[in-house]
Amino acid sequence: MEKGLRRLFLLEAIARKEKLFVTEDDMTNELRGIAERNQSSLDEVARYYQQQNLLPALRLDLLENKVRHFLVESSKKAGA
Repeated sequence: MEKGLRRLFLLEAIARKEKLFVTEDDMTNELRGIAERNQSSLDEVARYYQQQNLLPALRLDLLENKVRHFLVESSKKAGA
């Protein structure tokens, strides 16, 4: 639990410092991809995620992906 909290705080700190954030377009695109993979409609998936209170977790996953991408790209630039 403690390790997970530290990871979350670090993730949020990097995102804040580097001005990385998840937009509504990011959320919509991710929900659309989930809908396509599950042969469902965007509205059905969005409604399910909202009813199950999964949107905050999805937003956090997307933010983590953005931070990871940023770190990978930054390390590539530093090594170049």
